[in-house]
Amino acid sequence: MTDRHHFGIFEYLVFVGVLSAALAVRIWYVCACADYGRSSGPIIVQLERPELVEYARNLSAGRGYGLEEGGEFVPKAHPAPLYAYLLSAIYDYSDSASAVRQRVRWLQCGLGGMTAGFLFLFARLIFRSLWAAGCAGFLAGFYPFWIANTTAIDDGALCCFLLSAACYLGVRSSLFQGSLSGLLFGSSLAALALTRAALLPFAFVGLVWYLARCQSQGRGGRLALAAVVGFAAALAPWTIRNYQVFRDVYPVVDTTYFHLWMGNNPQADGGPLNVKPERLDLNERQQAQQVFNEVWSHPSKTLSRRLSAGLYFLLTVDWFRDEEQPTSEDSAPLLWREVAKSEWASINPPAWFDRYHRTILFLSLFFVYLFGFVGWRLSYRRRQDSGLLVAATFLLPLPYLVGHAEMLNGPRLPFDALWICYASFALACGLGRIPNKTPADNPSPNR
Repeated sequence: MTDRHHFGIFEYLVFVGVLSAALAVRIWYVCACADYGRSSGPIIVQLERPELVEYARNLSAGRGYGLEEGGEFVPKAHPAPLYAYLLSAIYDYSDSASAVRQRVRWLQCGLGGMTAGFLFLFARLIFRSLWAAGCAGFLAGFYPFWIANTTAIDDGALCCFLLSAACYLGVRSSLFQGSLSGLLFGSSLAALALTRAALLPFAFVGLVWYLARCQSQGRGGRLALAAVVGFAAALAPWTIRNYQVFRDVYPVVDTTYFHLWMGNNPQADGGPLNVKPERLDLNERQQAQQVFNEVWSHPSKTLSRRLSAGLYFLLTVDWFRDEEQPTSEDSAPLLWREVAKSEWASINPPAWFDRYHRTILFLSLFFVYLFGFVGWRLSYRRRQDSGLLVAATFLLPLPYLVGHAEMLNGPRLPFDALWICYASFALACGLGRIPNKTPADNPSPNR
């Protein structure tokens, strides 16, 4: 496999194979293990938020973004709205909440397939190797945590899709100076933040990285302008809406200080609290003041909580403090939750699934972390092209590390895309299929 910027016949065949395999395995899972999308399946890797369907119902009814509380409709600025708007668009063409869930699960099959495709294209650009790209695409297509998350009514599948799309569009536009790609890059960063507010720091730094990259190239001004316009145009409507409703500036959500408080108060341990004390009556300034006082007064406890939050982010809170004993004969802590068999026995998945799915999940995460770390170290010489990947590696976990991690794998699912790319690079290096980087690798500005 030679190193080329333009696709040949074989490259297209591998790309189509990645898309087909990723889509096929998700369709199989939805059909065989989730009753054709009518249930969430036997494995839960991301806790669902039932209120998202209520948000979608209110949006579809024209009441706005909010919930019914005490007999009155209360506008909200939390959680990030894009996934709820996606549900509401499907709600307009559905006659029940169960039909919405079923159609969303089928839609997320497509998002999962396109995520694998974008990671294939992204790895092809930054690593200059079809072997690395193929490994990234197929690893993403068959990554079991993403497959299981296809049936979750939450933002995991959409976040992974938007992150992979943003990474590809940003690198492609910076290499080949495509204004349309720059516009879509800025829009995808904003959409990522509007899907999960914790990803806003990465979206902002990703845009700054792109602007700096454009400045170092000829005719970079139009690319920078396109990206800024795309980012601002996508983020502005929600920011304006929040100002009109709350008379305050919230770029995405109004709970930033709340999450900082949850991770930095005397009862915090780096994860979510089981109870919500009286702090709900505090305003943002009081929350910020309590966070500052706690960090300043108890620095050792703060560092201990930050270490716990990092471990919780990588291995989930349930790994360390699961209150229920695993239902299997194996007493190891779990990275997921298994639905009671009485709830899904009628689905009748293959016998091997019930026997081996635990081993597959554990091995996949071990493989991705191990080879991902090796690939991260080996990719140092390509840090200029992989700058966006490096930024994501440090910034995606940052809001959870300074605040608190959540239950199960929800926060970590987009982060796994980065380790899949690094793991694919390590595999390609092991096979001796990574070309030496030469000046010819850099495309001409006129190309």
